[in-house]
Amino acid sequence: MRCLAFLLACRALCESQTCHPDGVECHDMEDVNLLTHHQHFPHRRHEGGQKIHWWKHRRGDDSDFDVVTSESDAVACTYSKTYAYPSTVIQQDSGGVSQMDDRCSDFSYVDNTSTATCILNSNSDGYDYDVWSADRACPYPAGATEYPITTTQQQCKELYNNFTDLGDSVTWNGKTYWTGIGHGVLDGVRGNCYTASYNGNHAVIFQVDIRSWSLEITYRTLQKLYAGDPGGLCLIPDVQIINCLDIPGMPSFV
Repeated sequence: MRCLAFLLACRALCESQTCHPDGVECHDMEDVNLLTHHQHFPHRRHEGGQKIHWWKHRRGDDSDFDVVTSESDAVACTYSKTYAYPSTVIQQDSGGVSQMDDRCSDFSYVDNTSTATCILNSNSDGYDYDVWSADRACPYPAGATEYPITTTQQQCKELYNNFTDLGDSVTWNGKTYWTGIGHGVLDGVRGNCYTASYNGNHAVIFQVDIRSWSLEITYRTLQKLYAGDPGGLCLIPDVQIINCLDIPGMPSFV
């Protein structure tokens, strides 16, 4: 009974949130479509001594299941058009997705009612650190993330500040990951972290904005993944949502 009361209280809190000021991601939903994360994070162990992370995620039917990720769990970039968190907000914008369809017409891509491919794109200085603040990156009182960790709005702000203090890059598992902020991927929400890899180059991103077909990140970081203008091209990185706390230099707990 205590668990039921807690869940009802959480639902009431989420449903009390107002829509984001930009309007494009404001949706009223009676039922939250919690996508099955197994499609993004295969439930399997990996050999070869790679680092493996475990966490619990809660299904819509209130049952828990384990999700396992490792470096090789990265998948070709897609984003959810339907995943909602908080329960009345779908943090995505599919406006102009036909541009992705055109740019990727000669490649394998996805664009349906629930999912679409995301490709590297430039927003010039729109995701430079000095343009963003912790308050802007973490706008929802309901909390910042639903997985891999759940954070309050204040904890999201603290993680954002920790992340932006990391510098231009971190060394992780013997590789250089260039740091940046920007749009989200998969079922990501503001406050999640993810890795993006393209052509053997790697980045780790703190999501501060919507999910979109147009994967826009800090410009200097984009240039590390692809040294050129991505405009008009179909550049699909491999991505993986990770625990922000696993990034070298981040705090060990929130």
